[in-house]
Amino acid sequence: MPTCLPEPPFKKNVGILLFEFSKFYPSDYQHGRDFVSDLDKFLGQLPAGWPYGVEIRNKNFLHPEYLQLSSSTASRTSSIPGPECPP
Repeated sequence: MPTCLPEPPFKKNVGILLFEFSKFYPSDYQHGRDFVSDLDKFLGQLPAGWPYGVEIRNKNFLHPEYLQLSSSTASRTSSIPGPECPP
């Protein structure tokens, strides 16, 4: 992806670009590590220099690999409180 494009004038007003994922079912991802692998590929294709965040709803995906990914890609992670994810 080109990095020589000028920054858009609204960038200074962006707090975070948040990717919200709905709850995944076994038919979507059997294991959290599969989601983390796909997420890693996706985040790696995004332009640098923007604040990214990832929100998930599967508490079984909250494992060290997921948290390590967020620290290595300069993104923030969160989970949505509810029956599946703790606050």
